[in-house]
Amino acid sequence: MRFRNFALMIAVAIGACAPPVSTSPDRSVLAELSSSERSELNDAVRRGIFPSESAALSALEAAFAAERRVAPEGDLAERRYLPRQPLPSSSHDVTTLTVRSDVPSHAARAIGEHYRSPGALTPPSTTSGANPLARTALSSPTEVGVLAHDGTVINNPARAIHGTAGDPVLRFSISPSPTPIAGGGEYRGVSVHLQVGGSAVGELPAPAGEQFATPLAIKLYNVQRHGLLSTSGRFVLLDTRTQPVEFGTTGVWRSAKLFYYAYSFSPLAGFQATHLETVVLPAAAVAAPGGPVPWVPGSGIVFAGSIALLDRDATENVFTTQRPDVVVTDNFAGGLFYTQGSSLVLGVLDSRMAGGVRAGVISGFGPDGAYDVITPPPPGAPPSFFGTIGIYPGAHSTAHVVLRDESSVRRDDICWAVSWANNADGSPNPSGMGIHCLATADLVNPALPPFVKTGDPAFGSASVPSYRLLVPGSAGLADLTDALDNDRWSNAGARWLYWMRAPADAVNQGCANRSALRRVNVETGAVQLVKCDAEFFAWTNEVSSTPSFFGFSGISKILPSVGQEYNNPNLNFLISLGTPRSYFVSRMPTVYAPAF
Repeated sequence: MRFRNFALMIAVAIGACAPPVSTSPDRSVLAELSSSERSELNDAVRRGIFPSESAALSALEAAFAAERRVAPEGDLAERRYLPRQPLPSSSHDVTTLTVRSDVPSHAARAIGEHYRSPGALTPPSTTSGANPLARTALSSPTEVGVLAHDGTVINNPARAIHGTAGDPVLRFSISPSPTPIAGGGEYRGVSVHLQVGGSAVGELPAPAGEQFATPLAIKLYNVQRHGLLSTSGRFVLLDTRTQPVEFGTTGVWRSAKLFYYAYSFSPLAGFQATHLETVVLPAAAVAAPGGPVPWVPGSGIVFAGSIALLDRDATENVFTTQRPDVVVTDNFAGGLFYTQGSSLVLGVLDSRMAGGVRAGVISGFGPDGAYDVITPPPPGAPPSFFGTIGIYPGAHSTAHVVLRDESSVRRDDICWAVSWANNADGSPNPSGMGIHCLATADLVNPALPPFVKTGDPAFGSASVPSYRLLVPGSAGLADLTDALDNDRWSNAGARWLYWMRAPADAVNQGCANRSALRRVNVETGAVQLVKCDAEFFAWTNEVSSTPSFFGFSGISKILPSVGQEYNNPNLNFLISLGTPRSYFVSRMPTVYAPAF
């Protein structure tokens, strides 16, 4: 693991460095812990994070074994600690961005083709089928990664997870929909766990004067490590403010918000977080009656689905004092927006990326057995469509990929996944789905109209040279993809984009009836299967890279979010139709893969 801001401050930090951990097979990692590191373990035991010192040591041994198993030969574990700084004070600023866009009038017509004739699709039966394992035999693919369970169990209360992220020490997990709690009440919010042992160490406080509505995604920056179990940093949290069920049934969408936070954790002081600032992303304007879609394309965001850090320094974890700008995907408007100071700017508009209409049940298989999902119907759809025809998001997760040769940058791209795209007749459109990349400079170039960057046939097939369809959305490979991220914590691993399809279904290539974590090399286009699993994986909405706990530079550590959208009444219309669902305990897995 190599943080660039660590290198910039090495002169300050060298006195606080922990010694490199020995990789000799006959020596325990525990023998290499410094006195200050052992003191942190004792503080963690006193706080109740570990039940005993032996339990803490066992958790460390297990984590080291998992990372060492994937690390290349000769890769030394190395941890560098920086002096702790106090958390900054909150400004309590609320900034509402001004929308800047210039969208041609035919954009609404092109986007509207996705929703114009859903009745042409044949409504399927909504009853659950047989166990999908009986329909397709399990395959035995070649995998380049290994899966481990760090002990994190989301069970207080048990709830579905949408977004996740982590630093070397902590893992953040986001529950965006209200989950019933035994004994009454509901839960939604962001929980914080240790990445070693999985103990819960805190909950993210909501900004003063309001509550979380639909928190979805989180991106960390300014991450610094202060000890074996001590860390701090900042992050931006996307709260889209609208539940999917509201958008589907009534056409409601609200202004999404970005919450900027500073946080810190140590076994002695516990988890602390300060809300720094709120940025309001304007919602799309309501269109005049009779239009092809109920919003005005380019006027704002319909449904903010995910974010990536736009600023290169924040992406590479170089310490920055300014609020970093972000890229925002719009699930249903066919666009990528980005923030630029006080403005919200439309960067890409592609009618194929506005989501699409799916007929039928999305069937899959997870740790809790077979499941079926029906997504909300198109906005304004008649009641007869409810539970038979649903919309699926277009542009979903996004990542900022920066590749370097020493100090020079050889590639700087914004990449994003499109979950579903269809032609006007309802047939799938693989060229609209899958994984797409565009040079960051082209994304933010005001001289390039947003509708001429990606080769959309509806806009004349114009594109810029930097645009690439990296992985087409062919069935079972990159269709129905929600989750996307790269290892931005490692120069070696940054070129790999990791992705997961949302369902674990029978058509999953080389991984039938299980979930597959795959990766693609952004320079060569080579695709690898990282991990195929049904014991921990279920329905996946996001994946997130995180630094190695012990400091190996040659491994990529990926955190999939184990969502259970099929149990979510705010998404799955089968529940409203009377199909019973219940919430299950979520075990949060970690996948390790070689970075090279």
